[in-house]
Amino acid sequence: MQEKRVQLYPGFFVDHSSLPKSEIQHLVFTDIEDPRCRSLEKEEVFNVFDTDDEGGIFECYDVTSKTAYICSESGLFEMPAGSQFWFEPVRQVETIEGLDRIDTNQVKSMEGMFYDCNKLKDLDLTHWSTGKVENMSRMFAECSSLTRLNLNGWNVENVTDMFQMFSNCSSLKALSVDAWNTANVSEMSQTFHGCRSITDTSFCSWWNTENVLSMDHMFSACISLKEACLPGFDTSKVVSMRNMFRSCVALERINLSGASTPQSPDLDSIFKNCVSLKEFILPRHPMQARSLKKAAKERIQKNQERQASKKEDKNL
Repeated sequence: MQEKRVQLYPGFFVDHSSLPKSEIQHLVFTDIEDPRCRSLEKEEVFNVFDTDDEGGIFECYDVTSKTAYICSESGLFEMPAGSQFWFEPVRQVETIEGLDRIDTNQVKSMEGMFYDCNKLKDLDLTHWSTGKVENMSRMFAECSSLTRLNLNGWNVENVTDMFQMFSNCSSLKALSVDAWNTANVSEMSQTFHGCRSITDTSFCSWWNTENVLSMDHMFSACISLKEACLPGFDTSKVVSMRNMFRSCVALERINLSGASTPQSPDLDSIFKNCVSLKEFILPRHPMQARSLKKAAKERIQKNQERQASKKEDKNL
């Protein structure tokens, strides 16, 4: 007989929990027999809050270690279909234990799920099922301390919105998302904006972008990015690429050899402040990306003139 999973309510920390949300540094999902909770009970610093009429979910809080425990009899939980901004109220949390105890099979929205959890450094979500998820916008946005994020094995074939998904994850150096099927995504604006520590785009080089409409600010302010190799990017439906690489000050080489721009997308400031850009690879057919080629040439020419001016100043 399969053990019962307990439903975690939408807006749990806002509408149901009595935990001191702004104080929690460590969060643990576990069962009611967990010795850490039982030891707290003996010391009479164990606080039980029945947040389920059927007695399904209990909470306890260790004041000394600032650790919150969310418990059920089985120690197994289920996220609701609408799980948007679920962890955002506990934004001071540094570690989350027991995420593998949470079933996400029914989740459709993960929008802002870990939004502004700016103390989190490591997340392993490989156990999560994402086959029904449609919205992942802002899911990890503003997680500025996150250095390791394991999303291997995720099924994103039904996701349509990745707006700001990793925006301002400024400490994140790498992602394992290269095998993702992103064929249904239409919104990729600011997906990696402000990811200041990534140095290349190998993790998304072959993403299917055939239905993407907006790539505004997609990689803007990725100040450590040196090479943007994106030969798999299909831009045939994209209507805006404004500021796509803006302020990528270390970027030297861009490969958009799969690009096609029949929609004549808005390219305003696409390479603004790309002061290191030297090389740009476009499709062989000159008509496929004429506007992109013109913008890239103008940027590279500005950089060459800038370098020449610096040399002249040194010789004076």
